[in-house]
Amino acid sequence: MLTRIIECFSTPSKVDEMRDKVRNELLPKLHKQPGFVDLIALCDNREARRMILLSFWNAQQNTEGHHREHYDVVLRILGPVLEGSPTFESLKVETSTVHRLAAAA
Repeated sequence: MLTRIIECFSTPSKVDEMRDKVRNELLPKLHKQPGFVDLIALCDNREARRMILLSFWNAQQNTEGHHREHYDVVLRILGPVLEGSPTFESLKVETSTVHRLAAAA
């Protein structure tokens, strides 16, 4: 399993709109992608404009395919509320208890 880490900053007046776009527009698109497992959106308590998105994928080719084919979609959805460009990184998931997070929610 791999995770794709996206760090982005909203414009100061668009914090809530960015959160809504992730929840209502980006997440439904991710659910349709082959190999998609889950998305965790993290909001920074000290810097409200900062959001980190952790998307989990079954295999390397799924993250690469998603980035290659849907990067423009992500930018089209989030671009109007972002300040600057998001940064992307992919890492291999070594250990996980994601099922515990779902049960706690």
